[in-house]
Amino acid sequence: IERWGKLLHSEDHLHLVLYPQLSEYQGKQLDAQQWIQTQKPMYIASNFSAYVQDYWQNTNKAFLAITDGTEESSEDTVPSDVHYVYCGIPATDNVGIVAWQITPLNGSQNRIFAVIQNFSNDIVSGMLELQGQNHAPIISHNISIGPKQRYRWSHIVDNIGNTISLEWQKPDNFLLDNKVYAILAPQIRVWHAEKMPAEFISICRYIPGLQDASNPNEADYVWIPLQESIGVDMASLAPQGHSHTIQPHSEPLAWLLSKKNLDHWFIQSANLACVSDSSWIISGHPILKAVHPSFWQIQNAYGLPMESLQGEALISNASAAILAVGKDWLFIGFAPQHTQWPTLPCFPIFWRNLWDTWEPQRGRFVYDLSTEANQKPGLYTSQAVNFLIPQESANAGKLSLLEPTEQLLHSISQANTLFHNIQRILVCLGIVGLAILWIWPFMRV
Repeated sequence: IERWGKLLHSEDHLHLVLYPQLSEYQGKQLDAQQWIQTQKPMYIASNFSAYVQDYWQNTNKAFLAITDGTEESSEDTVPSDVHYVYCGIPATDNVGIVAWQITPLNGSQNRIFAVIQNFSNDIVSGMLELQGQNHAPIISHNISIGPKQRYRWSHIVDNIGNTISLEWQKPDNFLLDNKVYAILAPQIRVWHAEKMPAEFISICRYIPGLQDASNPNEADYVWIPLQESIGVDMASLAPQGHSHTIQPHSEPLAWLLSKKNLDHWFIQSANLACVSDSSWIISGHPILKAVHPSFWQIQNAYGLPMESLQGEALISNASAAILAVGKDWLFIGFAPQHTQWPTLPCFPIFWRNLWDTWEPQRGRFVYDLSTEANQKPGLYTSQAVNFLIPQESANAGKLSLLEPTEQLLHSISQANTLFHNIQRILVCLGIVGLAILWIWPFMRV
């Protein structure tokens, strides 16, 4: 931009679009560089060539597309008004951390595993440093990596805290993959109400990332017993069903697991219908993967009316749901002692599916290249991250054959001016045409 800008007058107006952030600048050339310095690097899986095509079709403007050329692109269909400028380098000097993983071991120990790749054509030596909380060094290791080779590194660490990072401490021309972070997501705290079935209480013991809360104020999720049916008679909603009014100290008819402080009015205002029909409709929701509810043999079930349900019915008949789920709540319309479900292998599978849907990062290390929220390169799974994006990490790109010329910049400016002039002419002709159509009847009279 500086090279091309030297051919412009200091008062010339520029319009810049930064991709893939899609942030824009319009103003004088002198202020353009200051704006660029305020922008932060970002990588998302995207197609720059497709964006250039769409931008041209939407604006019909001539412009320069300035890129390092590391993305896949084809110039066969590029309009003549679009001029690609490449600013790649002949060969990369990049060494990057392309993958890493933290695996919990016994007690407080964790195994750190990383893969460092040398993308250059030379042998590279440097320092690899593991840092803990507040960037405190844990261990440093000098390593040498051959041309185009990978180095696998592993270390066992005690009590690493909530944040850990690994840094390749030799600067190169591609700094984005020189330092990686892992931040430990907090565990989810669950509060159990009185008269809670032991089968539900035990969930926190075998689902990773959950812990018991001592009181509801400290909890993230709470179990709520549902005992009373209020308002409408539910007898007509379920075959052979009838509505129930529960005495204050009776056993709960159903249970609600919910995020704390949510107002589930559709549950609180509904009657619970006794559902004796066993011809259940089973949902295809991912929570039920490998769960097989048809084997549960449920008895004494109570359902929410389908007409007021603000979620998805997992197990239901035509009129009421005995198992339903929402974004942050779960309704169970039967007690564990009235079904075989807690004794089946699918019981822990169901709860693992549920919590993996609601809180996939609970108690796990979240991997990132930065503590900044807008920098999210890499391919992520719940266990590890792979930062290897060959076009980016190799970072050589293309060298441009298009040199800055005043003639080219003038042609771009003229093309855009001509386009806007044509627009003005068409608008004027349209106004004149409308005026003629309006006065034509009077002229005939």
